[in-house]
Amino acid sequence: MACRRGFTLIELIVVMVIISLALAIVLPRLTSVTSANLKSDAVKLSALVRYLHEAAESKKLTYRLSFDLDRGTVGVERSQVGRSPVDRSKEAVKYVPEPESALRGFALASGVEFVDLLAPGTGRVESGTVQILLSPAGSMPFTVHLGAGEDDRVLTLGFNPYNGKIVIEEGYK
Repeated sequence: MACRRGFTLIELIVVMVIISLALAIVLPRLTSVTSANLKSDAVKLSALVRYLHEAAESKKLTYRLSFDLDRGTVGVERSQVGRSPVDRSKEAVKYVPEPESALRGFALASGVEFVDLLAPGTGRVESGTVQILLSPAGSMPFTVHLGAGEDDRVLTLGFNPYNGKIVIEEGYK
């Protein structure tokens, strides 16, 4: 009996077909991971803004949301107890990092990015840092557009300070 070394051409072709079929099944699902990350980040940002809006009113604190559009991060700071940005004293209001770890902010997931942010007074901002105040005296409406680069999919998050809700819509609105 002869000793076989290596693989036959047919065996190699069968392995290549199996690998090709596996890739054909797996690759389309990888783009849906980015879509899932986009939806997850939109829901996470929505929940954070809603909570901070309610906390500003109930705790009588002002929260400052910092959107770093280039790095894809959201940070949260709060005013010192009893101080408001509309305080008429000569001292500037100082903000400290939020002590609760769940409220410190977050970084967007892989494949998700800020497209832009629209707010009164700043207009449309596509890069840099934008700070939004959520205070007991009231807040300004703003809109954030999140995108998934691979899919060209965009979600619009519109904050309504009058009812404290964020609407998440598909597409750039």
